[in-house]
Amino acid sequence: MMAIIGLIVVIVLPFGAYIMHGGEMGVIFDALPGELMTIGGGAVGAMLIGNTPTTLKAIGGAMKQVFS
Repeated sequence: MMAIIGLIVVIVLPFGAYIMHGGEMGVIFDALPGELMTIGGGAVGAMLIGNTPTTLKAIGGAMKQVFS
C-alpha cells in the first residue's frame, strides 16, 4: 500500500506543481523518453557503482516484494 501511495506522490506532486505554475504537459510528453533515459540511466548507474552485488540482489528481491 505504501508503494502505491509513494508512486502517486512522486508522480502527482512534480507534475501538479508544473501545471500549477503554468506549464504545458505537451512539452513534458515530448521530452519524456530522453529525460527518462538520462535520469533513469544516471540513477541506475549510480546504484550499480555504489553497491556490492549482494546488495543489488537484495534490492531486486525487495522490489519484487514491494510491488507484489
